Amino acid sequence: MVLSDRNVSLKCERGFTLVEILVVIVIISFLASLAVPGIQGILSSQRLEKAAKEMLANLRLAQQQAISQESEYRVIINHTSNTYYIRDFINQKTVKEVKLPTGIRFLNSHIVYFYANGTTLNQTIGLRNGDNNFLYIIIYRTGRMRISDKPPSG
Repeated sequence: MVLSDRNVSLKCERGFTLVEILVVIVIISFLASLAVPGIQGILSSQRLEKAAKEMLANLRLAQQQAISQESEYRVIINHTSNTYYIRDFINQKTVKEVKLPTGIRFLNSHIVYFYANGTTLNQTIGLRNGDNNFLYIIIYRTGRMRISDKPPSG
């Protein structure tokens, strides 16, 4: 029996069979399906953190406006529409309106007052995402503000 050059060259070529490729695709698909819920939870938490940081920046903006304009500014939080407004109280003018991202909600409505010296009242603004993770913006009478994952005690 004589081997032709064609038979020898086919035996030397290496590759994957269709079954091997399909098995790898099934394994990768299975692993990806396990990872998707974890990734969605991470993205939801990141959206919550971003919304809290943006709100904190806007609260500080209202505080700085109150100081620089020597006026009273208010941040009006509407939990039913998940919207908040920065208002110049003396001139009755809305400076900024912000709607929370989809899936992020306020726990309740508030009005945060910033006086001409930058002070305010002790308050806590709660935010929640669809996974029931919470972040709190804690506002102190002195005007200091911070974000926490725990509500203030007492």
